[in-house]
Amino acid sequence: MMISKVDWSYKEALERLKKPVLIAAKLGIHEFVHEVLKANQCSALFRDEERRNIFLLAISYRKEKVFSLIHDQMSSIRDYTTNCRDSEDDNILHLAAKFVPSSQIPGSALQMQRELQWFKCVKDLFPSSLVYQLNKSDETPEEVFTKEHKDLVEKGEKWMRDTATSCSVVAALIITVVFAAAFTVPGGIDSNGIPNYLKATSFRIFAISTAIALFSSTTSVQMFLGMLTRVTKKKIS
Repeated sequence: MMISKVDWSYKEALERLKKPVLIAAKLGIHEFVHEVLKANQCSALFRDEERRNIFLLAISYRKEKVFSLIHDQMSSIRDYTTNCRDSEDDNILHLAAKFVPSSQIPGSALQMQRELQWFKCVKDLFPSSLVYQLNKSDETPEEVFTKEHKDLVEKGEKWMRDTATSCSVVAALIITVVFAAAFTVPGGIDSNGIPNYLKATSFRIFAISTAIALFSSTTSVQMFLGMLTRVTKKKIS
């Protein structure tokens, strides 16, 4: 039986659907959330023990599909939730600023990128006045973001530094091999210094491949050294 096919009163929905829909919002099961809201739109007012409704939970747990469902299709719920606060007096941006670890994203730097993108996305979609609001700890959303992600920034810098170092070593080894190959002409040269296989297709393929490998490896070394330099300067400052 489809939930949306039943004529639910608010009391019935509160008793039977509150806990399931809040759990579904946390887990990102947008199909179930959609069905419950179609059955009774007031279900969007249900709150958990921390006073977070389904929209706030979607923001807190980074559930993009539940967030999009409400933001794009249910403007009344979205507008109501804009000024909602949880038990810690956190607004929407405070919740978006909190760090949520993810086992699906490898590397601290990539996780930091995801966190920045999510916070910026939510920030751009709501009134700018939310940026200056304080929670119970007298912190703005940006201050919460900085505090929550301090350790992740340090781990991300270390991850980038280690990765750049390893890749630089590999690229340098490739340059050494390719550079030696470039001066070791297959088939030798004649008395005039012209390669014996100059007109052979295989020789041309070899020459072009060597040039591309040398150029790519040199560019890679420069790029990774640049990354190491920026990370080091930021750490010193």
